[in-house]
Amino acid sequence: KIVDGVEQLTYHNYAHMEAVTLVAFEISERDYNFSSMQKHILFLACMFHDYGHRQSKGPDADNIEYAIEALYQIAKSSLFKEDYFNKMVMFAGEVIRVTEYPFKCNPFKDIECVIRDADLMMMVQCDGGYFLKGLCNELELKPENGAQAVEEHKKFLASCEFFTHTGKKQYNKWYDGGSPVHSEHWESVEQQFDEDSK
Repeated sequence: KIVDGVEQLTYHNYAHMEAVTLVAFEISERDYNFSSMQKHILFLACMFHDYGHRQSKGPDADNIEYAIEALYQIAKSSLFKEDYFNKMVMFAGEVIRVTEYPFKCNPFKDIECVIRDADLMMMVQCDGGYFLKGLCNELELKPENGAQAVEEHKKFLASCEFFTHTGKKQYNKWYDGGSPVHSEHWESVEQQFDEDSK
């Protein structure tokens, strides 16, 4: 994102889609015994859920439709033409819809629960401060510093519902834990945020 000729971090980018994919598979391995087809669907949905995201321009519904259409178009040009592959692509497109924000529908299928929870867990990554800075840039939020940004982020997460056992457990661990390890993590997030603000 370019503002006044200066490139700024963004949130909805390839790094985010890759991170969501990794977290989603970690959750699915812990909580579910997905079939090979379900794993393929989850992978496609995660890797495409914010494809071509327009940052803060327009409603997220437009971003979702663009991502799904991009998935379908890329699949059409793929070497894989079997019905099995086409079914996975169609299912993945539907799974992506549960990531639209503001949330309009609760996930029901296990795969939907996994991607929804994974999509909310970016700030607990070791580089969570950069994700948080990118999100503030996109939404044009102006927290005074990293500490205020973390405080606002925690308020937002408290308003969200988690749907998987691991998602709920991770939320309680990272957001309500208060152990020295978790306090150090949030201090690191604040420092990363402030570092990118300089």
